[in-house]
Amino acid sequence: MKLTAGNVYDAYYALNGIVNTKRVLPQTAKYRLARLSGVLKKEYDLLEAERVNLVKELGEPVKDEAGHETGWQVPPAKMEEYGKRWSEYRNQVLEVPVEALYLTSLGDDPNGIEAKEFEMLGALVIEGPYLTPHLDLDRVR
Repeated sequence: MKLTAGNVYDAYYALNGIVNTKRVLPQTAKYRLARLSGVLKKEYDLLEAERVNLVKELGEPVKDEAGHETGWQVPPAKMEEYGKRWSEYRNQVLEVPVEALYLTSLGDDPNGIEAKEFEMLGALVIEGPYLTPHLDLDRVR
């Protein structure tokens, strides 16, 4: 499936939250989401390494009160360049060995997947096929 790097990055972030917290989802959905997360993790790790390198290239070390380095931060003067370059990474099209999941396969419980997570999953969740109850006319008569 062709996805942008940004789609992969956002989808993995959402999947990580879904699979690592207690949710009311069908067992088959849990299985599919966990497998999808595993496949996307490889791409996510590469993208996150690029993001960290970009932050280190454009940023400055952040230090605590004792002078120990606690991380890196891009200063406001370089945020525009950071945003532009990170967007270039995010817009790259990748071929990822995954298939989209049907919305109906993920259940419909309010304690399942949140709207923001569906947004982040993007093209990895598609509508249909819709399941309609089977009406057994012989039983109705």
